[in-house]
Amino acid sequence: MSEKNGAPAAAPETPEVTRMRALRYGVVVLLALCAVIFTAITMYAIQDSDETIEDVSGAFMGQMSAQIRLNFDSELRLYRSELESVALSALSHELRPGESPLDAFVGEAEERGFTYAAVFDLEGNFQRLMGEDLAIDDFDDFAAAVMAGEDRVTVGIAASGEAAILLGEPAERPMDAGDGTSDLLVMGVPLDEVVQALSLDVSATEVYSHIIRPDGSFILNSGGNVADNYLELLRASEGVAGVSYDVTADELAGVMARGESDFYVVYVNGNRYASYLAPLPETSWFIVSVLPYSVLHDPIDTLVWSLVAAAFVGCLVLMAALALLF
Repeated sequence: MSEKNGAPAAAPETPEVTRMRALRYGVVVLLALCAVIFTAITMYAIQDSDETIEDVSGAFMGQMSAQIRLNFDSELRLYRSELESVALSALSHELRPGESPLDAFVGEAEERGFTYAAVFDLEGNFQRLMGEDLAIDDFDDFAAAVMAGEDRVTVGIAASGEAAILLGEPAERPMDAGDGTSDLLVMGVPLDEVVQALSLDVSATEVYSHIIRPDGSFILNSGGNVADNYLELLRASEGVAGVSYDVTADELAGVMARGESDFYVVYVNGNRYASYLAPLPETSWFIVSVLPYSVLHDPIDTLVWSLVAAAFVGCLVLMAALALLF
């Protein structure tokens, strides 16, 4: 017999076995293809979420800055209304025995939250009515704007370092200095009060704002750094490892000189901060609003990874079902 010296010949596969093997191979290939597609979609979703944040952050920061500036303008209008009320109330106030007009004025001012008041003439002579002496920024320009009927504010710094937002209105009042008659009344409210009202300091969401002069010096420094000048802070950071800005100090100075706005990103030790610079109404100042990217990125990132996890679980369920069937 032919089978004596060798193994018996294998029985030929039935068509059913062949089809089953092909089906299993097909399932394996299909699962591998699904894994590749799933990985590609996951990587695309992660990358697309970053690009979406990049696109959205500029518009978001512009809107947020516009809202802060609108609130700042509203706050100034409120204080300006209070200033006018103080002046009118003091004139119509019925003096009590032993009370002077100055006492009446100071009482009305303090009641409305003012901490500084003085009358000035255009030669710079003044008589302080209440509060500490202040070094006033750009007084000549401020006085000229007020006398021209413009709504203008400036800042005054006391010897203690406390700052006040100053408003003014034309006013003829008796004064001891100069020719004895003032040209304008200047009143101030603490800068800290305005900061708290507008939540310009670091908030629960880590959003904060600086207020800077056209030369870059800080009026309000909310970032916790010890620099005196924002533009100099940018210049000092150029070339420092782990710190970079996607705009130079000179470019930003040019934006400020033109009175324009600008969006840029700051990188500090691997963290990104969206920043938006814009002019403040009724002033020569600029506001720099800062928002950590994590505030925008984390919720979107959490959503993306939740969708990825859901898709991965679905893929595992599909693979388990196919494994049981075949």
